[in-house]
Amino acid sequence: AGPGVVDAGRVREAVAEGVTALHVTAGLFRVLAEESPECFAGLREVLTGGDVVPAGAVARVREVCPGVQVRHLYGPTEVTLCATWHVLP
Repeated sequence: AGPGVVDAGRVREAVAEGVTALHVTAGLFRVLAEESPECFAGLREVLTGGDVVPAGAVARVREVCPGVQVRHLYGPTEVTLCATWHVLP
């Protein structure tokens, strides 16, 4: 995403432009899940973490968008969140 606020409208725009995976903070995920869980419709997966992700927020998103996989990421603060990556065929 470019500069600016990320909100439900911005998520919907990204999905309309072809985005299929989204990485948001736990706090933003919680707010979006409470206020506009349907904004995740059309995504394959949502990655979130770095803090507690409320089970209720995950349940709400999965109820409204059953095709979306929610991944909770975790890592010690001493390392980068995404230190390495590898594409699995």
